[in-house]
Amino acid sequence: MTLENQVCSLELAKRLKELDVEQFSLFSHYRLSDSPDGTQHWEILMPSRYGSAFEERYSAFTVAELGEMLPASFDWTGTNVFVEFGKSSIHGDYLINLRECARPERMTIHIRADTEADARAKMLIYLLENKLITL
Repeated sequence: MTLENQVCSLELAKRLKELDVEQFSLFSHYRLSDSPDGTQHWEILMPSRYGSAFEERYSAFTVAELGEMLPASFDWTGTNVFVEFGKSSIHGDYLINLRECARPERMTIHIRADTEADARAKMLIYLLENKLITL
């Protein structure tokens, strides 16, 4: 499995930073250079090895780091919901659902992504944007 599949994408990392998620992670997306045509070159590196050598950096949260940030369950408008993780056996993508604890057959929110890290990041973004949790 490649490192890119174990950390959230650059796009999601940028959004998490915009939502004021603390930028402490094992890996970070670093902008290394720009091509003459304006294309940006990004790499996933360990911050401890490179410190602040690059101007633009976003935490590339791992599956485990995102799992620590996501709650197992929480109260949503008087209803306790739990966060459910899975992988589609048909499509091969990753799923994260919010389900009511009292009625688990009732799914509230359903998120899909190509990698588990991106699925977890998307759910975290949803919860933060909608002020359902705080970090």
